[in-house]
Amino acid sequence: MRILLLTVSDLWKPRGGSPMYCYNRWRRIAKRHQITALLIDVDPSEADPGIDPPENWCEKVYTIPDRPASFFGRLERKIRRSMPWKSREMGWWMNRDVVPLLRQLLDEGNFDMLHVEAFMMWWPVPNRVNLPISFTATDIVSRFADNNPQPGDNWLNRLFANQRHKQLAQLEPINWRRASLITTVTTIERDEIAKVVPNIPVEVIQNGVDLNYFSRSDEPVADPPELCFTGMMSYRPNIDAMEYFCGEILPLIRKEVRDVRVTIVGKDPSREVLDLAQMPAVEVTGSVPDVRPYLRRSTVVIAPVRLGAGMRNKHLEAMAMAKPVVATTFCVEGTMCTNEKDILLGDDAQSFAAYTIRLLTDPTYRKQIAEAGYELVQRDYKWDASANKMADLLEDCFARYRKTK
Repeated sequence: MRILLLTVSDLWKPRGGSPMYCYNRWRRIAKRHQITALLIDVDPSEADPGIDPPENWCEKVYTIPDRPASFFGRLERKIRRSMPWKSREMGWWMNRDVVPLLRQLLDEGNFDMLHVEAFMMWWPVPNRVNLPISFTATDIVSRFADNNPQPGDNWLNRLFANQRHKQLAQLEPINWRRASLITTVTTIERDEIAKVVPNIPVEVIQNGVDLNYFSRSDEPVADPPELCFTGMMSYRPNIDAMEYFCGEILPLIRKEVRDVRVTIVGKDPSREVLDLAQMPAVEVTGSVPDVRPYLRRSTVVIAPVRLGAGMRNKHLEAMAMAKPVVATTFCVEGTMCTNEKDILLGDDAQSFAAYTIRLLTDPTYRKQIAEAGYELVQRDYKWDASANKMADLLEDCFARYRKTK
């Protein structure tokens, strides 16, 4: 099949989240089908070392620049990216060059299917498309809003956030009904969507881990012991996780393990995150070319995430490197992790601290949890299986669509 793919812009630097799973999944699907990718060129840069750029596995890649040179162009971009009544990322896809190019490709491209990779990418899709449309709901945007309060915002921001939540909750079902196939990453999203659109196939395809990239190492851990957190540090759930950890959990740990250090690894740290570096034993790295050296030297990887939606991969990547992980139950929802078997789950500051202290002070138990987590990821989280299931579903969707024509 020839598939037109609306996808994320970071396929050259797939360091986590949507870029990571898009890169790993679609690069493998491209071995079975011809892919044409359309994306917004938000932050152009060279590919990370070891990354197979999309030009190598796509039939064609169309990038729409979003870097206007004129004052009015920059003003227009700033307005649409910050529109408080829209999803922030939707502003990228409101670029005025997107709609005509997409219409041209749909009219002239002779495609068999259109795939929309995320909610905000529905914006430029015409109301009438003479192709089956598949859609990946990595999370439910309205559910994300429920789980992503902005306690520090002023009353005006909270007002806009509430308005945005209401509008997104109305928009989502409209877009779901336009799809011929919907895939999610957890059963939670699947069940929520299936209630609204019972006549549309909704399937779960779990994320995976690049087991060649995130591989175990015999490199010694840091001395003194080190805790590591990875993620985009401008992302509200990650900001909240580190404020919560450093403010409520770390003091409890340091009472028992006084020399423990914390390293927060991820690009675009917010002001709140940068301020955490003023605390004793806390380091904020900012953007790094490779998170693996920080994971390798860590004694324990932490994931105290309380906000957001969808499936998170940070704990799976650490487990693939045979690192013991302490996380919240919320962080691992949708995965096959089992508390006190392959991961430790603490949902309040006291239990999270107690689990972390035990791993820091008991090398035998630390190795036991790390090995069990490593075996789980090796067995159940291979990207090849995820990509092959997606390709099979796309083929079935296309076959059903042809029968109706």
